[in-house]
Amino acid sequence: MEISTELTNQKNNVGFLADALIVKDEASLAIGEQLLSNCNSIEKKIKALLDPFVKAANDAHKKATAERKVHLHPVTDAKGKVARKLSAYANKVRKEAAGKAEVISKATGAEKADIQIPTAVDTGSFRKIWQWEVEDLSKVPAEYLVLDEARINKEVREKRDKCTIPGIKTFDISIAVSR
Repeated sequence: MEISTELTNQKNNVGFLADALIVKDEASLAIGEQLLSNCNSIEKKIKALLDPFVKAANDAHKKATAERKVHLHPVTDAKGKVARKLSAYANKVRKEAAGKAEVISKATGAEKADIQIPTAVDTGSFRKIWQWEVEDLSKVPAEYLVLDEARINKEVREKRDKCTIPGIKTFDISIAVSR
């Protein structure tokens, strides 16, 4: 898997030439286009040389990953079943304790009854997962609101300069594309 000295020199030279390139007129533009073409040619040569090795490594990785998945499936399946059963039991115990605390609070007139609510079962522990839901969208600070970029991009691509979305400015830019 050795790259020839000639190809090594070519790949190193295009990096230096790209750094030195200053596009300021038609002549330098033509030089840049030729350099881009040379880059594409060198890229094809390197890929042709190394792609068989990359493909072999990728195929070996896929095979090993599939084999690992086959062997791990019973274990991960069992872990999921046990975790669900432990969680169900712990949630049941917590609900019962919270219910008892509420009954005691009402009976005693206390704001909150002091009852130990279990957080773990003898064989394991649990972690809390915090979740959220929107109660009033109008009260959510603007920095937490996210634009639907996929939807905006789709509409701008379809309508181009005819696209009018309030608060959104549409414009085009030119980018260099190599072929």
